[in-house]
Amino acid sequence: MKLKYNISPSILSVIIIFLFCLCTAHINKVWCGDGFNPFCYDTKQYYSYLPQFLIEQDIDFVKRGDYWLDTLDNGKVFIKYSCGVAFLEAPFFLLAWAICLLGNIPVNGGYNSVFFECIHYGVFLYFLLGMVCLRKALLHFKFSEIVVSITLLCVFFGTNLFHYILGQGLMSHGFLFSLHCIFLYLIIRFYNSPNIKNTIFIGLVGGLIALIRPTEILCFLVLALWKVNSMETFKERFRFFIQKYYLVIVMMIMVIIVWIPQMLYWKHVSGGYLLYSYKDEKLLFDSPKLIEILFSPRNGLIPYCPVVFLFLVSLFVPNSVYKGKLGIVMFVALNIYLVSCWWCWWYGGSFGARALVQIYPYLAISFAGMLQLAYIYKAKFYKVLKYSLNVVIFLCVLLHLKFWYQGKNGYVHFDSMTRQAYWFIFPRVLLNGSETAKYYSLVKTPSYDPKERDTVR
Repeated sequence: MKLKYNISPSILSVIIIFLFCLCTAHINKVWCGDGFNPFCYDTKQYYSYLPQFLIEQDIDFVKRGDYWLDTLDNGKVFIKYSCGVAFLEAPFFLLAWAICLLGNIPVNGGYNSVFFECIHYGVFLYFLLGMVCLRKALLHFKFSEIVVSITLLCVFFGTNLFHYILGQGLMSHGFLFSLHCIFLYLIIRFYNSPNIKNTIFIGLVGGLIALIRPTEILCFLVLALWKVNSMETFKERFRFFIQKYYLVIVMMIMVIIVWIPQMLYWKHVSGGYLLYSYKDEKLLFDSPKLIEILFSPRNGLIPYCPVVFLFLVSLFVPNSVYKGKLGIVMFVALNIYLVSCWWCWWYGGSFGARALVQIYPYLAISFAGMLQLAYIYKAKFYKVLKYSLNVVIFLCVLLHLKFWYQGKNGYVHFDSMTRQAYWFIFPRVLLNGSETAKYYSLVKTPSYDPKERDTVR
């Protein structure tokens, strides 16, 4: 007897992406010390709460180690990064700790290969959940299976999400992407059934997103303006929240609950429940670097992820399939603006504009809507459009993967790319000795003085 398995293209795409992550995780990771340790620079600071508070029981960081600690006026040192990423790492941290205790393996303060691998592979489970939710969100709009499949593959293989899941998965960006995918799906569930259960989930996930990066509180703007496309629908939405005021209260309580551990830590070190922990590092609202964050060869988004240009264009394509983009357009625009206002607009060591990874789930909706236009109509023009789009998308994805491979081999500098260096490596993949020397003569180390915001276009 033959068993028939009918797997839809979109499910198959999620499976392919997940298996690709699992099968290539070891060779594609970009860790410190030639792949020895995932916890260095930012990733170690996010993680610090777990080993310091749970294993060392050293909430005051008496053992400073090589943590990036700042000092308050009261003399207390503190970790400036929030504990949001540590929350998500905690289940796999506890699993690793249990394995070490049961196997009589030295814990080494939470820094051994058991902890490294458990948390490393744990990231893929969050990512899988995020991709499943993004698929469900796209199917909610009745996009075809092939359109959803192409969109999912483009989001992963065509953007720097690829690097921040496989290469540096313990940075905050992959976690934020997954959480935003979940949040997007929860928005759909909330409006389909605005009950306490869905409200609790959306408050918890939204609160965790904001805990990881406070400016991401903008995700609630998408919730508020979901499918609002006229003054009348805006008024209806306003009346909805007035009538369901108790759901708003529950949502706010859930956000606060998520933030309680962080506020207690701030209370311990500063005496107040709220603390701007970045001190002199600021958003310069009067000096956004919008062109740079999108187009600069120094970690700009589009030069290394050209398919994102199509994502952004799709926001402006009139679409009868998907209406009510206002919330998404505002979320994307405000995110780009805020990210471009950061004093270090290239975000130090980065591949592409890493601080914008979280906008991809929302852009995926408009991108799928644009693809759907080319796929649903049978006229000759739309057939030409469909095949042309497919070719352009394929080339954009290949170009991104080429740049990622070059970056992994040291030919896309993490903070010092210039226009000359970019165009020098553009037609090449790997460089020989003389080409490498030429490349390094073209890069330029930026100034990290907040008063000198280097510009490279």
